[in-house]
Amino acid sequence: MKKRLLGMVLAVAMASSLALTGCGSGGDSGQSNGTQGTGGSSEQENTSSSGGQSGDLSNLGYTFATNDFGQGEYSLDINAWIIDSVAQHVGSTVDVVDNQFTVDNIVTQLRSQLSKGPDGVCMIGIAETVFPAISQACQEANVPYSFFATPPVDADVETMEEDPLYAGTVLFDPEAEAAYLAEKAYEAGGRKAVILAGAQGDYNHDHRITGFTKKFEELGGKVLDVARCDNPGQGDEKGSNLLSANKDADVAIGAGAGYITSLEGVREKMGLDYKIYGCDTTPNLIQDVIDGKVEIISAGANTGAGFAEILLINKLLGHPILDADGKAPYTKDLTLFYCDSSNCEKFQKFWDECQKNPLTQEEVMNLIGEDVTYDDFITALKNYADDSYAKIDKY
Repeated sequence: MKKRLLGMVLAVAMASSLALTGCGSGGDSGQSNGTQGTGGSSEQENTSSSGGQSGDLSNLGYTFATNDFGQGEYSLDINAWIIDSVAQHVGSTVDVVDNQFTVDNIVTQLRSQLSKGPDGVCMIGIAETVFPAISQACQEANVPYSFFATPPVDADVETMEEDPLYAGTVLFDPEAEAAYLAEKAYEAGGRKAVILAGAQGDYNHDHRITGFTKKFEELGGKVLDVARCDNPGQGDEKGSNLLSANKDADVAIGAGAGYITSLEGVREKMGLDYKIYGCDTTPNLIQDVIDGKVEIISAGANTGAGFAEILLINKLLGHPILDADGKAPYTKDLTLFYCDSSNCEKFQKFWDECQKNPLTQEEVMNLIGEDVTYDDFITALKNYADDSYAKIDKY
């Protein structure tokens, strides 16, 4: 079971110059394990209602508790880096724990974090069964909380929406992400595709498969087969079996960073000729796009961590962002952007400087304040891809 969950998570899973790049100005990373700040969880009055333009908001002194499900895995570490960056923008700190790829550690370690009196909790829940336990732990400690990257089941969302401590959940749409890749693969002449993905039950991978298959076959292509891996270590073997049985495939989709890499290795080893498209970004994969080994990769899903933290900050300041029904946001409106041959050189420079700090202090501050509405927040999520492309174009 642990191997299966590890595969699911690793697959989901994804210092700067503000004046020159438009990136955030956070520090080294989110790996700090120290805490400071006021402790407790009472919502405080905001001293400014100007959308975060007051200097007071740059020195809030909060401590946010978060989790890195497995330190050392890039697609997981980056979440903590982004949370740390946003925290630094508002003069706050982050307490990060390493769950060591073990679901059972999530709630146990969270309770230890809560004993230190953080002001808020911003977490990746990983497994559906964990969300109610996280919510309960935060309720017992009276600490507001938010989620990103992976969703609870609908029934748990409905329960949390009634919890006054719940600040919201920020997600991206994996079906739309994969549908974009399907369109590009078909436009490039691809007609027969295979997909290498993580374990069944992984929300993002399940929906990436659905999104790609639906769009690709709607356009006239055919998905020949799908291989699922209980963990990324199976990628090479499952990928080899997949392509051995489908040597006529001209498109291969990697539903996570590790699976993209496996598809590259299989292609070289077997001497096949197919184009690779993938979900997730790492520095090595960007270089592979530059070198022509990979066609397109998606990026931006991890920034949901920063947006979820912004929901938490607004709640702590006493002006939570709520929808028309008075409920905390549960949204899949975070838009992703892509690295391909048309922008890969600039993308690499952008990523080198902005991967840990994708949101500038100005962008964060503009989403904090009594005058920030639900529509403002959703618009920022919907515009995130275009805003990122604008930053990339400056290089």
